[in-house]
Amino acid sequence: MHDEDLLQFAEEEEGTGLAEPVLEPWRILIVDDDEEIHRATRFALRNVRLFERALQFDSAYSAAEARGLLASETYCCVLLDVVMESDDAGLKLVGYIREELHDAAVRLVLRTGQPGYAPELEVVLIEKNAAFISLPLSNQWLDGRIDGALLTHDFAAAAKAYGYTFIRAEVSAIDRERRRIHTAGGSVDYDWLVLAAGIRHDYAAWLGDDARAIAQVRERFFCAWTPGGELAALKAKLDAFNGGDLVMTLPPPPYRCQPAPYERALVIGRMIKRRGLRARLHVLDPGTLPQRFAEAFEDDYKDQIAHYSHAKVKALDPFGKTISTEFDDLRFDDAILMPPQQAGDLAWQAGLIGRDAEGRPSGWAAQDPLHLHVQGDERVFLVGDLIDRASLLFGHYPKSGHLASRLGAIAAHEIAARSRDKAPETLLPESSCFIYSKLEPAELTRIDTHYRLRGDGLIVQGTNQHHDPNPRGEDVAWAKGMFGEMLAYKP
Repeated sequence: MHDEDLLQFAEEEEGTGLAEPVLEPWRILIVDDDEEIHRATRFALRNVRLFERALQFDSAYSAAEARGLLASETYCCVLLDVVMESDDAGLKLVGYIREELHDAAVRLVLRTGQPGYAPELEVVLIEKNAAFISLPLSNQWLDGRIDGALLTHDFAAAAKAYGYTFIRAEVSAIDRERRRIHTAGGSVDYDWLVLAAGIRHDYAAWLGDDARAIAQVRERFFCAWTPGGELAALKAKLDAFNGGDLVMTLPPPPYRCQPAPYERALVIGRMIKRRGLRARLHVLDPGTLPQRFAEAFEDDYKDQIAHYSHAKVKALDPFGKTISTEFDDLRFDDAILMPPQQAGDLAWQAGLIGRDAEGRPSGWAAQDPLHLHVQGDERVFLVGDLIDRASLLFGHYPKSGHLASRLGAIAAHEIAARSRDKAPETLLPESSCFIYSKLEPAELTRIDTHYRLRGDGLIVQGTNQHHDPNPRGEDVAWAKGMFGEMLAYKP
């Protein structure tokens, strides 16, 4: 045997002797009708490695070709030209990826030599419900005065009309450090996040950690104060109600649409009276009854409604159907139980809850009241009912649908300015609320709230009330205008 026939083995390095794993490359799809763009992109990124992984490029020279690749392959990123076989071919491909393939994970980077055709920001709405269900006007629907179709509006149709992407998914967590949203169907990264997490009901204030009792209240004695199926379930409950003692509780403020529970009490009182039921609605109110509602309760439904002022719930047995305040113990046949309200679960998960003067959680998400971003995180904006106090002078904004939509518009204004590296103009919201303070005959009250900045930088609130003893559908016209603005509703 000759020396050249010997197999030479390299000396082993100290360690396990196992080879380092080879990581799969990041797959990137370049979509552009210009061959030079493909060559330049590959050349510019040829030596780039991200987290020890190389880049691997595929090419498509039209949106149609890209559709074929995207339907069969998985990419982490698409570098997408906007103007190809048509002026909006790239934008249509975005819709195909998000809405038809339901791919929320792939990052989309829009590129164009004709910037007038490209939006500056890709807007994505992530929402667990397929449709928006309006709480404004819901009492009129319970009373049979309006068609329920007016309350429901399809998110996908609105997204198509306004050119944004709608992803139907329930958000499970927000990772603010990585700027990432987690859902059951995958994750979505963001540059800016507008969080409208709404409210949650604090059953623990009544029932502690008794999960069985909490489940009983949610399933049997729900209050239908959040969007979803509870509103239809409440209508079915009221339609089936055949008499007895019906208890309705009000939460301590702040809570969503503060006059609305009194209006709902009027609706139930009229239902009891019209149907001639041997029944009574007991309204447990931790505050006091507004004068106009007190007159309607006394004049029109004295035998149907009993109102209890300063009636804070102290104990509740949802199985024995008993409820206690400091002054009264009541047994009920059925109930509509509204516990104290707090910011929605996502605000708690994301660490956004403010603190009171004693350092305890306030229950609401703290934000910069002038610019709406989270304190300490200017990439996350808070809008709607979840937010904490706006001013030392008046406390919370009204938790109304109109004000929430105005906060959303202000957050969009802030993000648009910041995306261009411009200082945003300080804008303040406004709110209008319509409420029926009497049903027989109908009397409507409009509550307008407006805001201004005081010289020391504090927000000042002003409120005007207009009482209309002869309403002509102004509340419905207002709601239709709001639905048109937010959801592309057309009468």
